[in-house]
Amino acid sequence: MSAKYESGVVVITGEMTAKDREGLNSFMDEWQKSMEEEVQKIATSLADKIPDERKAYTCALDVFYLRGRSRHTDAVEAELIRLHAEGKPPNIMEWP
Repeated sequence: MSAKYESGVVVITGEMTAKDREGLNSFMDEWQKSMEEEVQKIATSLADKIPDERKAYTCALDVFYLRGRSRHTDAVEAELIRLHAEGKPPNIMEWP
């Protein structure tokens, strides 16, 4: 089944069996686990620049997000880490 809205958005739906849901849930669990592991690796690597574990983890979340964006460069990442280390974390959704 599908529907087209005035905005031009098309929504396609279908039935999902219990087996489909199980597979999707398993995939999402593994994806979440791998993302968390990567963020933890980034946070650990920041320990020398940001000794506070909570602040390092927050910075790591921003770094992880930034690495998935087209605006990511090593220089932009270094600037993001510097800002976090100085206690001036930017709003990653609006920066740079």
